[in-house]
Amino acid sequence: MRLFRGTLSAGSLRFRIILTLVGLTMALGVVALVYSTIDLTNILEERLEKQGTAIARDLAAESAILSPINDVFGLFDMVNDNLANNEDVLYIFLVEPSGDIRVHTFERGVARGLVEANGPGPGQSAKIRRLNTSEGPVIDIAVPGSGWQGSDVRVGMTLANIRRQVLIHIRDLSLLVVAATLASFGASLFLSSLLTRPLVRLAEGAKA
Repeated sequence: MRLFRGTLSAGSLRFRIILTLVGLTMALGVVALVYSTIDLTNILEERLEKQGTAIARDLAAESAILSPINDVFGLFDMVNDNLANNEDVLYIFLVEPSGDIRVHTFERGVARGLVEANGPGPGQSAKIRRLNTSEGPVIDIAVPGSGWQGSDVRVGMTLANIRRQVLIHIRDLSLLVVAATLASFGASLFLSSLLTRPLVRLAEGAKA
């Protein structure tokens, strides 16, 4: 009976050591995964906002030159060139002081309610809002026009590329967590065997 208890105690201690080390490794890995994902998402979104704001301000400055001479074709080329050269830009359109849309990059026209969803307020250099659209979540940036005939600029930055980058990050970090867990399991087997060896010897001695 004592021999059985000694053997059981050794096995139980070994199991506890393995469970503790593996569980601690997994818990730390999950915490690191969650926090790094949140930080990466915030960093990428902040960078996207700055990029979109810079694009909108450049467009506002250019439209202040083209609008007074009524160069609609120049405005059209301006917004479409920016759309083609920036993969994160989902749409661009210019709103005149009267509220009419000067030019836009939509194939079927500006979606209903999009113009009213955002707009620069009095004294604001830029106003940023997150909108849910049929193309997914978008960071909508509104910059007031430059000059007395300048049009307000609206730029929509898609979050699709950011989400793809975050998913790749989650996948790679998850593989590291799994590898660390397996390494912890191997180390805990060795450590538990080393720590419980005296108990096993004691049980064998009692049996002898």
